[in-house]
Amino acid sequence: MQCSALWGATDAKVVGMKIGSARWFILLTALAPIIVIAAKDPSISVNQLKDVLSKQGFTGMLNDEAHFSKIGFLTCGVDRYQVFCYEWSESHQPSLAIHAQYRVLFVENGSKYVGSYVVQDHPKKISHDAVIFRPAGRDSNEIKCGANGLPGKVFLNGTESELFK
Repeated sequence: MQCSALWGATDAKVVGMKIGSARWFILLTALAPIIVIAAKDPSISVNQLKDVLSKQGFTGMLNDEAHFSKIGFLTCGVDRYQVFCYEWSESHQPSLAIHAQYRVLFVENGSKYVGSYVVQDHPKKISHDAVIFRPAGRDSNEIKCGANGLPGKVFLNGTESELFK
C-alpha cells in the first residue's frame, strides 16, 4: 500500500506540472499578438533611413546639410508608418540666395519609403491617425489618414501639399 500511495503522490505532481505548463502556454498564446504587433514597428536609425531613401527614389538632398528628426508612429488602417522631419538648407554663401526644404517623411515597416509632404513648420504632435501642425483654425493643418491610407493632398497653413517621393 505504501507503493500505491507513493505513486498517487507522484501522479499528482505530474498532473500539477502539466497544468502549470498549460497555464504558461495559454499566457504565451494570449501575448503572441502583442509581440507580433510590436515586431511590426521597427524603429530605424537616421543612417538606415538615409540608406532606404537613397535606394527608393527620394528626391531631396541626402548630403551633410540634410537633417532628420524622429517624430513617432502613425497608424493608417492596417498600415503603420514611422514619421520623420526632414530639413535641408545649403550653406550660406555671400550674395547668393539661401535654398532650403522641409518635409515630413513616412516609412513603412522600417524599410519602405512611402513618400513625403513639403511643409513650412514642424509638426506639434502625432495622434493615433494624424500628424498635427498647429491648432486648427480655418485650415485643418494636419495630415490625417483616410480609408485608403495617407491622403494624396493635404492643406497646411493654407497651402496645398501633395504626397510625393
